[in-house]
Order: sequence, then C-alpha cells, then structure tokens
Amino acid sequence: MATAVSWVAKMSDMRPVAFPAYEMVTVTAHPRHPDAPRDRLITMTTTLQFDDSPGQQEAREAFAEFIKFGTLVTIPPASITSLTLDAPGGLGGEFEGGTLILDGTFQPGSERAAAILLRVPAQPPVRQVIRMSVTSRSSGPVGGLLLSSRDPSGLLTMEQRFDTVQRTHQACLTYRYHAGALPQDAVPVLRFCGAVAAGQEMALTDSAGNIITTSSGSFGPASRSEGYIRCVEMLAEIQQLTGTAFPRRSARLT
Repeated sequence: MATAVSWVAKMSDMRPVAFPAYEMVTVTAHPRHPDAPRDRLITMTTTLQFDDSPGQQEAREAFAEFIKFGTLVTIPPASITSLTLDAPGGLGGEFEGGTLILDGTFQPGSERAAAILLRVPAQPPVRQVIRMSVTSRSSGPVGGLLLSSRDPSGLLTMEQRFDTVQRTHQACLTYRYHAGALPQDAVPVLRFCGAVAAGQEMALTDSAGNIITTSSGSFGPASRSEGYIRCVEMLAEIQQLTGTAFPRRSARLT
C-alpha cells in the first residue's frame, strides 16, 4: 500500500506599513528581505509504503492516528519510498535514507480553554467537581483534535478525541495510583469516584460549565468504602494541622 501526504507552511512575504495623512491613508508594502519577491510556498511531498511486517504495520497505524489527531509518529526509512522538499533559497531537493518524524502538537493561544471540568451529578445542584488541566493538544491534517488532561493530584488522566470526519467524540478517563499522592489530593478524587460508582451521572464540561458529554458507570477505586474515604480525610486534616506532608506508601490509595 502506498500513501502520500503533503502540507504547506508559509510566512507572509510582505509587511504592510501604514502612514496616516490628514485626509488620506497611504499603505506602502516593504519586502521582509531582499529575496522576498522570489519566495514561494514551502511544501514537502512524501510517498509511504508499508509491508505486512509487524513493525511497519505498527507504523502504518500510528501514521493513520497522526492523520486524524496529529499524534507523534516516527516513520522508519524502510517505509519511505520518496521524500521531496520544495523550498526557496536552494533548500529543496530529494532526500533518502532518513527517518520522518511527524508531530501535530501545538501551543494554543490565550483564548483557548486551559481546563476541562468533571462534575457529578450532571445537572445542578452539583456536588463534586474535578478540574482537569489540559496538558497537551494535537491536531491532524484532516482537522481532528486530541486533548490530554489531568487533575491536580495526577491520579486522574483523560484523553479526548474529536473526529471531525466521523463527527464523533471519544473520552477515556483513567485512574492511576502514584507513590507521591497525598491524602488531601486523593480525597476529592475518591469522593468523585464514589459518587459515580453509586450511580450518579457524570458530566464533562468546558471551563464555562457547558456540557460536552455525559456518562455513567464506575471506574477507578470504586470499591473503597465510606469508612476508608473518611480515614483518608482524617489523614488530610492531620497533615493540614501539623503542616507536615507525607504520602501514603504503606497503604496505597488504589
């Protein structure tokens, strides 16, 4: 199977400068650099071919994930049939024997939401809220979006995939214990997981509270009793009163 992909990046050739007058405005365009009139789009065209070996099939699946969501993928030299770069200044040409690394990770502007909220129940009055800070974003050439986020304790992580082609949204929420978890950090997570395990519907919202999707069903430490959670809360209170922070390593919060 052969697959081709190309993308375009361009910096503006001209910088407009405005000179105001009393009754008119004159706009003069100045070249960014002396060779700007001969600038053109920088393009790269590559043809990929994957055989049936496990390694190349894994690369093919990772490449398909990049096309959708921009996730990092490394294409081995054996899968690259051709790679041509078209760029000004003598920087273009054909390249052989290299590894192709594609990464759609991007840094958003300040207008993008920096957090996702988990809350139970889904509709007011809301009793439990977990703030998930967005840690990374990536976007694929076809416009899909992948968001990764985590709560302040690091016990909860979530991946969201927005498929603009299929018009679907998938969210995967995971609980994972780590040795540095403090009781005061674990209490909100344990309360949240307990509420979901008890049958309350969970809502995933943006930072303004607009619901993205809802879900139900237990996950994480759902089997922990109320007595256990109260014990963790008492440990958190003791740490706050004594001013001493000590993670629980002998009795794991799992």
